Amino acid sequence: MGDRVLLEVAKRLKPILGDADSLSHTGGDEFVVLMPDSDASITRAMAERLRQAVAQP
Repeated sequence: MGDRVLLEVAKRLKPILGDADSLSHTGGDEFVVLMPDSDASITRAMAERLRQAVAQP
């Protein structure tokens, strides 16, 4: 069941990210998002969009 949850999270996050961005599962329930050439305000806004995507039922 845990693998299904991880796949669902990745499925929700990947479409939100830009073409240059990378999503990686680092272990457990942790993901890392790399966003080259982004500043703090863009990063905060993206973090909120990703949080909302995961929070949806």
